[in-house]
Amino acid sequence: VLFFYFILSFDKLQEISYILVKFGDILSGFQLKMIALVTMLIDHIGAIFYPDMIALRVIGRIAFPIYCFLLVQGFLHTSNLKKYMVRMGVFALLSEVPFDLVRTGYWLDLGRQNVFITLFLGLCCMTIYRLSEKKQQPVITVSGILAACILSQLIRADYQWLGILLIMIFYIWQTSKLICYTAFITVTSVYCLTVMSWLQAASICALIPIYWYNGKRGKYSFRYVFYFFYPVHLLILYFIAF
Repeated sequence: VLFFYFILSFDKLQEISYILVKFGDILSGFQLKMIALVTMLIDHIGAIFYPDMIALRVIGRIAFPIYCFLLVQGFLHTSNLKKYMVRMGVFALLSEVPFDLVRTGYWLDLGRQNVFITLFLGLCCMTIYRLSEKKQQPVITVSGILAACILSQLIRADYQWLGILLIMIFYIWQTSKLICYTAFITVTSVYCLTVMSWLQAASICALIPIYWYNGKRGKYSFRYVFYFFYPVHLLILYFIAF
């Protein structure tokens, strides 16, 4: 029975692999942003209005890995890294009040930091990695990643050390999908074990749309719409809920 179950399971895996390859390279950066935006909105609606509907939170796990992946793409292709980092830092500050209002009802609460803080730390970490790689200083590389993980943990940035490592996984193994996805699944599994919850395991599903990324920006950009959406939608949800 186990033998036939293994054979059937293997056939299913082959079918899934065939589908993934057949439909690969169909999503632009804009389309990935839309998937991340919608799933994030579903997640926040579930967290605020329907906390018992776990399905909404499961869907929402797809958003963050896509944002991490897109951050890496932005880092690789930006024409002005300094402006990119400043923009991320500004929106991290703008988003803190809406984030705190939704989470605690207070205008400012330093107990947790919004996801833009995590993304900003990820940008800093990639910058250090790039510089240390040019100078061939592996000690600085490891120290930079470790420092970012520790800092994200200390300030309790959204997703904490997991967020930093996912960003670095997408960056370091950008040319090897097999190693990248294996590392992603491994780190996510370790995180689930450490927090004693398998909810975040649903984020592995984000690898499917990421796999289908075609490397193109897409017909539309709407850069600042996506940036402003995060703090604005949190404010709207707060005023609806409270």
